[in-house]
Amino acid sequence: MPQINKIPRLFSASIYFFVMQLIFGSPLSAQETSDAEPRVWNSQTYGWQVRAGAATAGDLPFWLYSNQWGQIDPYSANGMLNLFGRQVFSFDSGISITGKADLLLRASQGSNVHFNEAFLKVSYGYFELWAGRKHEQYGLVHPTLSTGTMDLSQNARPVPQIVFATRGFMPVPFTRGVVYADASLGHGWLTDYDDRFVEGTVRIHRKHLYLRIFSENSPLVLHGGLKHFAQWGGTSPLHGNSPVNFRSFIDVFFSRAADSEEIIGGGNLLNSAQNHLGTYDFAALVNTENFAISLSRQFILEDTPNARFGTPWDGLWGATISLRPPDSPRSWRGSGSSSSRNSGSGTRLHRASDKNFRPLLETVHYEYMDLKEGMSRFPQRARDEYFNYYNHWAYRGGWTYHNQSMGNSLLLTNRTHLGVVNNEIIAHHAGLNGYIGDAADWRFLTTYSRNYGANRASLRTNPTGRQNLLTERKDQWSFMLELSTVKLFENLETGIMLAYDTGAVHSQNLGAMLSVRWTSGRN
Repeated sequence: MPQINKIPRLFSASIYFFVMQLIFGSPLSAQETSDAEPRVWNSQTYGWQVRAGAATAGDLPFWLYSNQWGQIDPYSANGMLNLFGRQVFSFDSGISITGKADLLLRASQGSNVHFNEAFLKVSYGYFELWAGRKHEQYGLVHPTLSTGTMDLSQNARPVPQIVFATRGFMPVPFTRGVVYADASLGHGWLTDYDDRFVEGTVRIHRKHLYLRIFSENSPLVLHGGLKHFAQWGGTSPLHGNSPVNFRSFIDVFFSRAADSEEIIGGGNLLNSAQNHLGTYDFAALVNTENFAISLSRQFILEDTPNARFGTPWDGLWGATISLRPPDSPRSWRGSGSSSSRNSGSGTRLHRASDKNFRPLLETVHYEYMDLKEGMSRFPQRARDEYFNYYNHWAYRGGWTYHNQSMGNSLLLTNRTHLGVVNNEIIAHHAGLNGYIGDAADWRFLTTYSRNYGANRASLRTNPTGRQNLLTERKDQWSFMLELSTVKLFENLETGIMLAYDTGAVHSQNLGAMLSVRWTSGRN
């Protein structure tokens, strides 16, 4: 078991030094020895980023640290240096090999050095296989204006994984460019041993399947999918060993409880060997000549009532309107080589911005999250049994990684408890972005939430017990404005983030984060 625990760290380090050798050594350039020999194209990018942030209250405002891959210490001022590199080899055969690493050095109250991203990826056609830590924009939420998907967002540090996936949506055979599919299957490890009550290596199982009807450029686009995650393995000091064998894997894969009496279970004795989490994810997109308008609905699945739509209000609702670039194509069918093939960045509803289209206001995004009203239909006994989102009675670290929620950023953690301490929430959120000519990009977020605490969580000083953290309603406002220059000097970008909190959850607080980023690419 000790050797297994070291695998993710050794793997990340090996990838980083492999990529650095490719970048700073003597890598192959695009070369041709003869027409009969295979050709290899290679591209590389490397650079650095320096950031510094502080606030009037000492700790940082909510939007100054949330949804940033767990890089920022929420509890103090931060000074950070990122050193990153990326190398891609492409072959005549259609195979491409990508290595990437991002080393973070952080000075803060919780100073840290780690590889925030380090992976090796092999791609061919519509498929890819990758291993390591990788930033994934995963699901149908907006990638930069959302509070985050309900299952696996960009809020926490990436988990080391091995994943086989499609490269975005691929056309389904025999559907003539009408139906597309996006899927993945993977295995990961939770290596934050100090934030786990269960000892040893807790494993993560993940998979998803989405279907899309019509081309991404059609007047109407429909999305629907299911994502499933599970924690399994490890040894609980209270409940003993969670088996890791083929039978347990089959139970995990099919979302079966230990005695197969639940479909998707969360937090009762029947499901003691596993902790399951998932989402039903649906969206509709309308492309007009000038606008892209989308509506989305994400149902959270963490217990039997959720899985049977017994709590229809629980989850995340979204609405987005974006300007479309002039002369954007609109077609009901794709070409077969769909532009949705997005190099494995995850299922996308919202398309990337056009670099040549820079309106002052490009996108307006709204979200409504409710994790409280649905459970009010059930008696208190049933609520105590089922509804404790992201927490679990056996896996008391819950759906967190390095003490930050792996799902939606509004489900909060703190330094005194394991798991999340605020998971009964009603929230309204808005995000806007745009451009100031060719000089700068801007982004604005505002969030209003009503917070009621959490049903049960364990103190770090007494992890065998569980506390009721439910409170009276606490209102909270959080704001953020970000401004970043496109290019101040050659290959140099600068940015500033201003954030403000006021309310009963986060103290009144004004903060700022400054950044300078230099990138150099050779092709």
